[in-house]
Formats: sequence, structure tokens, C-alpha cells
Amino acid sequence: MGTRRNLVAKETLGETVRRTLVALLDTMIPADPGLGLPSASDGAIAESVVQSIRASSMRTIIDGLVFIDELSKAMNRCRFDELDPDVREEFFFKQKLDLRDSVRVLGSIAVHSYYCDSRVMNSLGMEARAPFPEGFTVEEGDLSLLEPVKARGKIYRDA
Repeated sequence: MGTRRNLVAKETLGETVRRTLVALLDTMIPADPGLGLPSASDGAIAESVVQSIRASSMRTIIDGLVFIDELSKAMNRCRFDELDPDVREEFFFKQKLDLRDSVRVLGSIAVHSYYCDSRVMNSLGMEARAPFPEGFTVEEGDLSLLEPVKARGKIYRDA
């Protein structure tokens, strides 16, 4: 077996939808030059997002991206990806695009892909590696904080 590829995402997203996707990723998670962090529209991160889109949510995401682009054309007389980043952000929140199901699904995928990027992990002081087999050290906590939970007793029934 060769490299795993998401052919559904590759062949379903057209150029216009892809540009809208990249602009939306940049709006949701912009770059932070002060911390040296990339935007979620960074090539590697955006590609990870595309690869992570499941066939079951593909139509919802594409329809959402087309809607955003059409709404931008109607209100701003240009495509979403052609807007100035500040105008794009204002438009995004003013139109409550963050509440659309397609944007929520895409946002979840974007956050996952973003925080798996080695540059972002390194900026958080984490090694960019899988947690196993080396594992991570977990600080000991104050287990006495669990006493009220233990005192409450069993709150479920056996199946």
C-alpha cells in the first residue's frame, strides 16, 4: 500500500471553493507574526484540513463555502477570498457565519490540523511527536479534590 490519499476531497473541491476554504481558514485562525505562528491557511495545514474532510461531511462543507462566497458577492461585490482580511473578519462575524453547521465542522477540523502542526506544537513548548511510546509526564494533582465526588456515591446503574 502506498501513500494514503483522500481522493474525494481532492477531486470534489474546485478552484473557487478551495480559494474560499483557504480564506476562511485564514479568517478563523490568522497568523501571529509575533509568536512566529502560521495561519491555518498555511499550505501544509490547509492540505491537512482537506485530507481530513470525510466524505460524509464533504457536501455540507462545500455547500457552506459556496454560500459564503455567494453572500460575499451579493453584499461586497467580490468573492470572499478577494476581501481584505480585516473586512473578511468583520463580514464573517457580522453575518454570523461562525454559527453555520458547515463552518463549525470545518472549524473543528481546522483546529485539529492546526494543533498537530509541528510549528504550533513547538511554540507551545511541546515536542512535535506522537505521545507514545515515550509518553508525556503528567503533574501529580491534589487527589483530595475528588473527595466530594467519591462521597456522592454511584450515580449510574449497572447494565
